[in-house]
Amino acid sequence: MTEVPAKKGVNCVRKAAGCATAAASRASSVDDIHGVHIFCSSFNDGSAQLDMLLAERPQVVNFHLGLPPAEHMQAFKRAGIVLLASATSLAEGLQAQAAGIDRVVAQGYEAGGHRGVFDPLADDQCLGTHDLLNLLATHLLVPAIAAGGLPAAQLVSVLNEEYQASL
Repeated sequence: MTEVPAKKGVNCVRKAAGCATAAASRASSVDDIHGVHIFCSSFNDGSAQLDMLLAERPQVVNFHLGLPPAEHMQAFKRAGIVLLASATSLAEGLQAQAAGIDRVVAQGYEAGGHRGVFDPLADDQCLGTHDLLNLLATHLLVPAIAAGGLPAAQLVSVLNEEYQASL
């Protein structure tokens, strides 16, 4: 997948079969948009971005740095768009689930300074991806996804083994 800038606070993720198609993907029309990654700090300011997204109807919308207003969430749900949200703690994961998110993206402390913390002034538990994923998987009814902040292939193997064992 290739991430290409769209509008302030919104990045589009396009399907790409590999590096050779990345440049072509950037030049193609909006018809191939697979998902949209939204920075909620800029998305909550108005409805122009919401209107654009509802008109384009990407398959997936992923929220980062919080959640949009409830009326935005309801509009996405009515449009049949799958909703994801980054969470850096169990509290954020529970908040995302209660808001109607379909899948929660566990973003551990290893992700660095651009983590999707809902409230930068709140106490940060600095949970690692592995611990956070286990917490979310234990307490949420929606699927939790590990993304980013996986510092070693060994951790990816451990997560895969734990997932297979849970089936």
